[in-house]
Amino acid sequence: MQSLANGFGLCGASMTDRDAVRRVAAAGIASPPLASIFIAQCGLLLLVSVCLMAFDMVVARSLGLGGAISLLPNAWFARQAFRYRGASRAALVVGSLYRAEALKFVITALMFAVVFAGVAPLSAPALFAGFVIMTVANGVGAWYMARQRVTRRP
Repeated sequence: MQSLANGFGLCGASMTDRDAVRRVAAAGIASPPLASIFIAQCGLLLLVSVCLMAFDMVVARSLGLGGAISLLPNAWFARQAFRYRGASRAALVVGSLYRAEALKFVITALMFAVVFAGVAPLSAPALFAGFVIMTVANGVGAWYMARQRVTRRP
């Protein structure tokens, strides 16, 4: 209980992110390949947007913006959600997940509002298609990551 209280900063000593990373590394818990998933999703979004440029610039830009609206808040969520790992840090993991999900929702809504208010001309169907494509790609990436972790266990 003392370590949990210290993690929340209740006993005068707070654990920094660097300390948390050291403890996780010492426990042997591998961090998920967040950077490689993010790079793959950016590559997919860029590839689809560039291919669409040959047909319609408005659709290509709208699709790219929709993908970015999905990709950026999800990347931020993943970074926040995987800050803490391990059974001894369960309360911090849960708290981090709730805060990250709530703020991801707010960021997504704000990004949609900014794009609708500030980008003209805009193709709404392409914007939503880009958002859906990247949301599905995120789900597929999470599924693939989970599948890889299961097959690598000894």
